[in-house]
Amino acid sequence: MRRTVQKKYILKKVGGHEEDNRVITAVKPPQMIPGGIAGPGLLATVIINKYCDHLPLSRQERIFSRIGAPITRQDMSNWIMAVSRKLEPLVALIQDEIRSGPLIQMDETGVQVLNEPGRPDTSQSYMWVTRGGVPGKSRAVLFRYHRGRSHEIPKHFLSGYDGYVQTDGYAAYDKAAGVLGLENNHISCFTHARRKFHDAWDESRRKGAAKQALDFIAELYAIEKSLRKNLQADLISIEEFSSQREKKTAPVFLKFHEWLQSRKDSALPGFGLGKAIRYTLDQWEKLIRYVECPQATPDNNGTENAIRPFVIGRKNWLFAGSPRGAFASADLYTLIETSRLNGHEPWFYLNHLFNHLPSMPPDRLESLLPWNLKVEDYRVETILT
Repeated sequence: MRRTVQKKYILKKVGGHEEDNRVITAVKPPQMIPGGIAGPGLLATVIINKYCDHLPLSRQERIFSRIGAPITRQDMSNWIMAVSRKLEPLVALIQDEIRSGPLIQMDETGVQVLNEPGRPDTSQSYMWVTRGGVPGKSRAVLFRYHRGRSHEIPKHFLSGYDGYVQTDGYAAYDKAAGVLGLENNHISCFTHARRKFHDAWDESRRKGAAKQALDFIAELYAIEKSLRKNLQADLISIEEFSSQREKKTAPVFLKFHEWLQSRKDSALPGFGLGKAIRYTLDQWEKLIRYVECPQATPDNNGTENAIRPFVIGRKNWLFAGSPRGAFASADLYTLIETSRLNGHEPWFYLNHLFNHLPSMPPDRLESLLPWNLKVEDYRVETILT
């Protein structure tokens, strides 16, 4: 526990001055919640309990009560809202970092939000997730709450961006890319194609032709894994990686595409194999485009992995109580998941952040971003506090 001593001094009248005695009080260090009882460690604990360990505030309230600390769920909710407002400048910097990279991955998932103006509480809203960063410098993920799922949302985020975008086959991404002139930079996801062939294989009791498609995709992933391993071990340069990947995948793409064309007329469109073939052919140019971007992989799994903690948490806390609460959750998931991507344990990172953010000048905020910090920067501080 940190103890802050705030000293007070009385200025006595000296030499017949007519000034009254005055009391001067030392200025308190800035806090995340001015005048609040919650210090950095407690704030980090409440937030990690909810957004990492998926404990709703009502459950935390009971836990705190059992140990003799009567903290209400409303208090904790107010703390979370106040903290998220302080985090908005950092979230904006994370968004800028993602937009400055050569590749952005995008995905979205549903969330129920209560008390949305003009909508019933049963309405479906969405948490949109983007992932990216600058190679060799940063890795970042951004969560943003929106009421809808239209193409206007990715269009707004990608406006002015000229790099590659990787998504699933949802039509809104196609429309946004077309409007922005990014259709030739739009990469699709082989995992989604593979799932459809796997479903078709299961449908045929694992005896059908879908196994051939799965084998083609497995061959592409084997090439990717081998070359990525060499790249990470500095056995090849990024230029050699791109060249070898393009050379080795080309014959597999050719054979796979010929196989799809040969099967498209005989596979019944209402069954799994027909659906999988039609989907893959429709997405084909976008599916194979990943070889143009060294940072891209055959799939969008990185974003799906980043969104998974939110999906698990949603099963426990079920809904956001208000739009402001949904925005706050987005900000906190952004900082937590970005800290994880950069090798931090989220509680230690948030504790450090909440200790230093209140007194940090605006022009030095970047020093608190996860990719600009090392674990040793705050481990000793944590032990001392």
